[in-house]
This record gives sequence, structure tokens and C-alpha cells, in this order.
Amino acid sequence: MIKKTVTLKNLFSKLNSTELNRDELNFLIKKSYQISISFLKSKFSSKLNFLSLNENGLNDLAMDAIVPLFVKNKDNILGILKALQKWNDPIETDSDADYFLSRIIWRRVDQSVTKLLKDRDPIFGKILKTVKVCIANNNYKQVRHFGTVFILKDNLPKTVIDGPVINEENFNRLPMEYFSYKQTKLFEIIFNHLENETVYCTAIPLNLLVKRIRNFHNTAIHEISETDVSYADKFSFNLIVEEALHSIKNKLHIDYVSKNKMTDDEAKMIYASFSNISEDLLHGGLNNSLFSYLKHNNPTITKKDFYSKYNNRMSYLLSLFKSNLAEKML
Repeated sequence: MIKKTVTLKNLFSKLNSTELNRDELNFLIKKSYQISISFLKSKFSSKLNFLSLNENGLNDLAMDAIVPLFVKNKDNILGILKALQKWNDPIETDSDADYFLSRIIWRRVDQSVTKLLKDRDPIFGKILKTVKVCIANNNYKQVRHFGTVFILKDNLPKTVIDGPVINEENFNRLPMEYFSYKQTKLFEIIFNHLENETVYCTAIPLNLLVKRIRNFHNTAIHEISETDVSYADKFSFNLIVEEALHSIKNKLHIDYVSKNKMTDDEAKMIYASFSNISEDLLHGGLNNSLFSYLKHNNPTITKKDFYSKYNNRMSYLLSLFKSNLAEKML
């Protein structure tokens, strides 16, 4: 059992010189998990509601986020030790040690949530990729600040955020029409708004930006008049999803039904499932397993039948579906 007098600072000092014993490592893992789950619940509540995670899913995500810290890399170095070696600030007090551990876990959690959003929602992933290309092309800077990635203007003398940043509630109050523009113009508008209309730093939260762009195209595009935004700046996710869905229908007919690999009724059942999947994608992302989607259209199907007959095919078709979405989006 670990001694009560042992602190994070002492553990990190020991980690630098030798391996921790099992009790010490378990203590560090437990401490990391507590930070991870607390940060998830406090920082990502709206995103987690969107992802429809239950308590077990939340616990799994919190643990998955910290696992890389306690796995050795190809050089046989523990992930947390690697992070410690890269840390620039001295760890001289217990507070320094707490801050270090919190910062690296915040980063891991943010990365895990972003990955989950991309996996569940290919539209979110594609917008994120497009935004990052725009960031690179315009020499904007990305800075991680207390677990959140912010975008800074390229002409700032330093890449440190030293003032208040806009929170989710106030970012969601930005005018909807801002998010109708192409990324370069969009950045200019939001930077200008933050600089001249608010008390916040000129720093745009990356994931919240992607979320607002996605929500605009989902719910507001038909509410913007022709005088508000040019037709060239408009973008219809509905059409993109419909085209991707049509390609699945063709694939089912040409590669499966016509070659007697499945019946017409089976193809219709799978196509109906992808119609449901497309609806969920338009409203935020996949909310269920492939089995659940298929069972919705055929309540008599069992898990045994699903995994033996349909899982591989539907997983392959889902991969194609997401690829089709990505190819057709800007």
C-alpha cells in the first residue's frame, strides 16, 4: 500500500530515475482517472449529451483518454514519463505536479472527445479537417489553453493566451449568419467581433467553431436570405447525404442483389437502415449500433444473425458511406 505521505511530486521525481512499484503506479492511474472523469463532466457536458453516452460509456471514455499515459512506446518509455520529459516548467512543489498532471490529462481528454466526435459524425470530422487546412494556409496559430484548442491570429506577437476567453454560452450567441461564410472570411468576422465587440481575447475555440458551422448548415441555411449570403457560400448537407445514400442503394443492387449475395428484401432492409443512419447524421451523428439500426427495420433479427450475416457488409457499406460524404464536401 502506498504511504499517505507520498505526493505526486515525489512520484514524478521517482519516475525520472526508476520505475514506480505497482501500488505507486495504481495511485497515479487512479488520480489521473479522477481528473479525467471530472474534466469530462465539467467541460464537455453538452458534447457528451450529444453523443448520448451513458454512465458506463462516460467511464470508458475517461479511462481510454488516460491509457496512453501508462503504456510504453517503441522506445520502452512510459507515456507519462515522455510527457514529463517534454514539460518545460520546473516541478518544484506539489502544486506544480498537480498542474502538470491536470494539463496533460486535459489534453488527452480533449483529443479523445474530438476523435469520438469525428468517428460518430463524419460531417463534423470533415468540417474540422477543412478548418484546419484553412488555419494552416492562413498561418493562424493553434494554442491549447486549459484543455481547449483555440485559434489565434497570425499577427499576434506571442502565442500565449493571457486574458479571458469566450465560453460556450457566449460563443453560441454569436450571430448565426457569421457561420454561413467560407472559412477565411469566417475567421476574419469572428476575430473582428471578439476584438471589437467583446471583452474576450481574440481566440476562437476550435471545436465550438466546428460545431457552430455544422449546426448552421443543418438548421439555418434555409433561413438566410439571398441578400445575407451569396449562393456560392451556401452548402446543403441534405443533398450531400442524399447522394451518398443513393450510392449505397446502387451498391446494394449491383454488388449484392444482382450477384445473388443477398435477397431483394435484405437489400431493402439494409437500405432502410442507412436511411435512418443518414437522418441521424444530419442531426448530429450516429446514435446507435449497426445492429440497432437493422433491428429497427426488422424487429425479429437476432444478434447472432446480425453478426453472422450482416455486420461485415454493413460495416463496409458504412465506411463507403462516410467516404462518399467526405469526397462530396468542400
